[in-house]
Order: sequence, then C-alpha cells, then structure tokens
Amino acid sequence: MPIIVGRTMSDNEKIAEPIESKNKKALKSGIAYTICNFILKGMAFFTMPIFTRIMLKSEIGQFSTMASWISILSVVVTLGLSNAVPLAKYDFKDSFKGFLSSITILSIIPAIVFGIIIFLLRDYVSTAVGLPNYAIYLVLLYLVFCSSFEILQCQLRVEYKYKTFVAITLLSSIITIVSSLVLVYTLDDGLLGRALGNYVPLIIIGFVVAIVLIVKGKSFKLEHCKYALIISLPLVIHNLAGTIMHSSDRIMIQALCDADAVALYSVAYSGALLVNLMRNSMESAWDPWVFDMIKEEKQNVIKIYSYPYIIFFIIISIGVILVAPEFLYIMGGDGYVEAMYVIPPVVLAYVCSMFYSLYGALERYYKKQIVFPIFGSICAAANIGLNFLFIPKYGYIAAAYTTFFSCFLEMILHYFYCYKINKANYYDTKFNLICLILCSLLSFLAIFLYKYSLIRYLFIGALVLSILIVLWIKRKWLIDYLKTIRGIKKLNEEVNEDENN
Repeated sequence: MPIIVGRTMSDNEKIAEPIESKNKKALKSGIAYTICNFILKGMAFFTMPIFTRIMLKSEIGQFSTMASWISILSVVVTLGLSNAVPLAKYDFKDSFKGFLSSITILSIIPAIVFGIIIFLLRDYVSTAVGLPNYAIYLVLLYLVFCSSFEILQCQLRVEYKYKTFVAITLLSSIITIVSSLVLVYTLDDGLLGRALGNYVPLIIIGFVVAIVLIVKGKSFKLEHCKYALIISLPLVIHNLAGTIMHSSDRIMIQALCDADAVALYSVAYSGALLVNLMRNSMESAWDPWVFDMIKEEKQNVIKIYSYPYIIFFIIISIGVILVAPEFLYIMGGDGYVEAMYVIPPVVLAYVCSMFYSLYGALERYYKKQIVFPIFGSICAAANIGLNFLFIPKYGYIAAAYTTFFSCFLEMILHYFYCYKINKANYYDTKFNLICLILCSLLSFLAIFLYKYSLIRYLFIGALVLSILIVLWIKRKWLIDYLKTIRGIKKLNEEVNEDENN
C-alpha cells in the first residue's frame, strides 16, 4: 500500500494520485512530441540549402519522386496497422506485447509479396517511374520494415514514454541526415548517396525494431490481426487520398515534364510546408480542446476562440507568400528562384486545409468520419485529373494550382456536410469566408509584386505598420476581448475545480 509521510493514503488519494500523474505525463508528452516534430522538420528544412548546392537538379528531383512513391506505397502496402495500437492498449491490456508482435508480422507479409512482384518487373517499373533499379530496391526494402518503426513509435506514445520516443526519433533523423551528407559528398552519383544515406539506416533500424517487437511478444494471432485490420483498413483509403493529393504532383511532373521540374517544384513546396507544419501543430492542440468544449456544451466558446486562431494562421500564411523569392534564394540559390510562383497557391491550399480541418474535427466528434474517405477520394481524383490536363500545357506550376483547387473543393464538401448535420454554426461562416477571400487577394497581389522587389518590400512594411496601427486603434477592444477569453478560461477552471471537489 502506498505510504505518504508515515501514513496510508485514503481511497480518494489513491484515485486522485494516478489521475494527476497521468495528466502530467500527457502534458509532458504533448509538449515533447510538438518540440520533437519542430526539430525534425527544422533539420530537414535547414539542410535543404546544403543538398540543393551539392546535388544536381535532376538528382534532387529524382529523390523527391522516390520519396513521393514511398509516401503513397507505405500507406497501402503496410495497411496502416499502427493506427490500431492506441485502442489495442486497452482492449488487449494483458496481451499488448503479443498484439504488437502479431501486427508487426502482419505488416511484413504484404510488403514482401509486393516486393517480389515488383522485383520481377523491376526493369519495366524502373522505366515507368523514371528511377534507377537501385532506387526501386531501396524502396522495396524500406516498405518491408518501415511499419515496425511506426508501431514502436505508437507504443511509446500511448505508454507516455516520451523520452524514449524523442531519443529514438531524433537519433534516427540525425543518422540519416549525417550519412546522407557524407555519402553525397563522397559518391559521384548524388541520388545514390542521398538514397543510401537516407533509407539504409531506416531499413536497419526498422529491421532491429521488428525483431525486438516479435521476440518480446512471441505471438501471431488471427484475433489480433482481424482486430487491427478492422480499425486500419477504413483509414487506408482516407490516408491514401490525402497522400496522393500532396505527393502525386511530383510523380506526375516527373512523368509529364522532367526531374529538373520536380526539383524546382519540391524546393518551392517546402516553403509551403512551413505553413502546414504550423497548421498541424495548432490543430493538435485545437482539436482536443474543441472536443472538451462540445462535451461541456460550451459551443459558443469555440467561435470566440476561433477568431484569433484563424487570424494568426492567415497572417503567417501571407507572410510566407510575400517572402517567397527570398526563401527560394536561401534554400536553393538563383537556380530555384523561378519556382516562387508555386508557393502562393500551395499556401492557399493549406489555408483551405486549415478551414476544412475545423469542420473535420466536428465530424470526428459526432462519429461522422465516414465522409472522410469519400471526400478525400473525390478530391484526390480531381487533383490527378486536373494534373493530367494542365501540367502538359502550363508546366509544373500548374500542379500547385490543382492542389489549391482540390483542397478548396475538400473544404467546401466538409463545410456543406457540417451544414447538413447542423454543426456548421460552431464557426462564423461569414468571417471565415472574408478571411479566405482576403488571403487569396493578397496572395495574387504578391505574385504581381514578385517582379518589383522594392515595391514589395514597401508593401510588406506598410502591411506590418497597418497591422500595428489597427492593433493600437482597437487596443481597448483587444484588451476587452482578452479579458473575455481570460474570464472564460477562469470560469472553465472554476467549473472543473467544483467538479473535482
């Protein structure tokens, strides 16, 4: 029995202590995962200027195409079995390690079958996708073991072992970056060096993790496999649609243009990914809070908080668009600046993604996520069809606009579905529409100003000054607004305290 300062704990203390401990662990884990995510993205972001200067454009383009194929194939071939881990922790509490062993083995089987088929057709596949045979081999080996690492990461998350998670994730990322840089410098073939340096360490790590999970679990039960497939297979379509929408562009540019065009598009796309990183980080904090507010029947609070949430995201997005030429000069040098016109439509695509994620969270809460794979498939198909139509006519830049249109379509579909189930009123539709229109207008104005740097700098200065002036003029309103939010927060804390007491 637990002892505190020479006395036994009361029953209430026994219950409160683990709950409080779990909340602290959850908070620490959330902070650790967010910081880890930023560090990982940051390392990839800050090493890109190095790779663009030591590799040919064609090599950068081919590596990006290779990564895109891995993104798409890993969703299908591995069956997304790691998605079942969080629920399995509770449903298979006494045989959790056995469950992990079962799904690890299950994830390897289809990857091996797929690998054998592609290996037999390797020459045809190599010609079709525009990659050398060694790249095909690395892709196939990576697919066999990548799922085991994802399963381990999910296990560490649900068990709140955030220190181990962060250590393993950061270490694997550092190893791949360092080995990639060394091999690209050492080998004459930049693509070979980057591919070996990036994927061989991950293959080795995945192999070791798979062995550990299988040895620890010592199990392969059909019950575990069936359970995991029921949870994961419906998500495969949804995840595949999203991956296709954001990864197929490079594959189609490679097929319809060339590897140099893929390089230009990929480096420019990385600027927009900064906006997406911000969106994912904000969304990871926003969605659980929204669920709590709905559960406590405080839907009006969601709308109040959504205004600064949306405004902040729009300001960040416009800022990235306005400095696109400078960003590309830093990331790739003069040879990549011409791709600056890719950034505005892709950033706008992520703005649309931010809006539809607001409504998507409501759909998930009310168990209406059946529409996710349907809407995702419609938009992915639209994206591919439009790419086939416009990339041959207008080049790689057209892919950015087809992505924008596809995300805009997905936003519209999610909004009208929420409207149909009477949940769209959780947000201010008029305000959201004004923000989207304003962001679009400023984006297309920025495109016009790219050729006139001095005017663009003056515009950026005027925009910043205008924001500061508006904040000063509206300072009383802003203070009152912050007091309102603080009051709501205090009220929530008081209510929670009363409920705990």
